[in-house]
Amino acid sequence: MTLPEALCTHLTPTRMRLRFPHLKGHEAYFGFVTGRLAGCGAIERVEPSPASGSLLLFHRNGAKEIVRFAAESGLFHVKMPHAGSLAGTTIALYREVDSRLQKATGGALNAADASFLALAGSGIYQIARGNFAAPAWYTAFWYALNIFLKAHKGRGE
Repeated sequence: MTLPEALCTHLTPTRMRLRFPHLKGHEAYFGFVTGRLAGCGAIERVEPSPASGSLLLFHRNGAKEIVRFAAESGLFHVKMPHAGSLAGTTIALYREVDSRLQKATGGALNAADASFLALAGSGIYQIARGNFAAPAWYTAFWYALNIFLKAHKGRGE
């Protein structure tokens, strides 16, 4: 049996946010997991959010214990960011910004779409100023298009 994968998107000595991208909206699963996590001594409180597919865990510097408990209890496997690596930190920051932006706009805008709009707008601004010399407007359009295409790859949009 393969355990569901939880992505650790936020980790401090007292809080841990886990995202379950494939389990958004599954209230029964989050209710079950919340009840089972009560048995983990390191956890003080669990705030499930089935609508966003996440759990916010309040703990006492017990992230390793939580990860071990979840796996041993057959609840889920936690994928941690690469501690201390630039890539892991950047990915976690991007996910947090993306999550907050989606929440603030009611899901109408995500970080990739906002980047596309900002870079496309920058390109239009450069053209309007008469700056046709590369790389300013050309680079902005190129990056905007790449971000947009990568963000929507495989979505059928």
